[in-house]
Amino acid sequence: MKVLITREIPQSGIEILESHPEIQLDYRKGPPLSVPELKKAAKGADAIISVIPDSITEEIIKRGLKVKWSAWMELKHIPKHFLLLAIKAGCTSITFSPDAVSQSALNALQKELNEKDVKDSLKLFTGNKDFGDLNVTYSIFVNPPGETFTGILKTILFYLKAKLFLRGRGGPFLNWIRLEPETKAFQYALKKGIIKKHIDLLPDDESDLKNMFYSNPSLRLFDFLIIGMLKFLPMIKKLFSNGRSGYQ
Repeated sequence: MKVLITREIPQSGIEILESHPEIQLDYRKGPPLSVPELKKAAKGADAIISVIPDSITEEIIKRGLKVKWSAWMELKHIPKHFLLLAIKAGCTSITFSPDAVSQSALNALQKELNEKDVKDSLKLFTGNKDFGDLNVTYSIFVNPPGETFTGILKTILFYLKAKLFLRGRGGPFLNWIRLEPETKAFQYALKKGIIKKHIDLLPDDESDLKNMFYSNPSLRLFDFLIIGMLKFLPMIKKLFSNGRSGYQ
């Protein structure tokens, strides 16, 4: 299996791919490939991780290629004409990673986004029939750096709203920041004294598993709100499903 990568990804991701002997990795570092270079490099590739320009989607349409692909997109710069091109070229799924909903957390994570950007993107994909068949997901961190209690409530509200309006075609995913050496989250936690310098990030048992994830210490007690919601929603869904079955 040949995997072509034409954009920078974390070294940990490269190591995972290299650990599989059946994968032939073609990792192109440096400046982005031109369209002719990308077309040439993509020949024979089974999977491609790349930044896809408009011209490539237009080329797929022009050639009448029947391909299905997914995209990880920058949330702030998603013009409608590009999205329509992407869908026509075979894009079936888009993932966004705002990582937070509240402005204080977005600022702390250096996302160069504001709350309106996150809300507007959800309106775009839930209020436009042209995107009705597109699978849309959001990756959101729970209790990241800079979070506030109000921010936690905003995160819960966004989660519930996105879960409702994107039901059956994606929605939001919540998780805690995984602490890994040499990442900004790890350095931040170290600087704030949240973790020890020589912490073991590969614990031997479940009791130390929590040390592998970041949670804002001042708000850690409120994690139960998120955990409770994640446990409660499937119960509600099952209850309504059973109710409909019984009625029929």
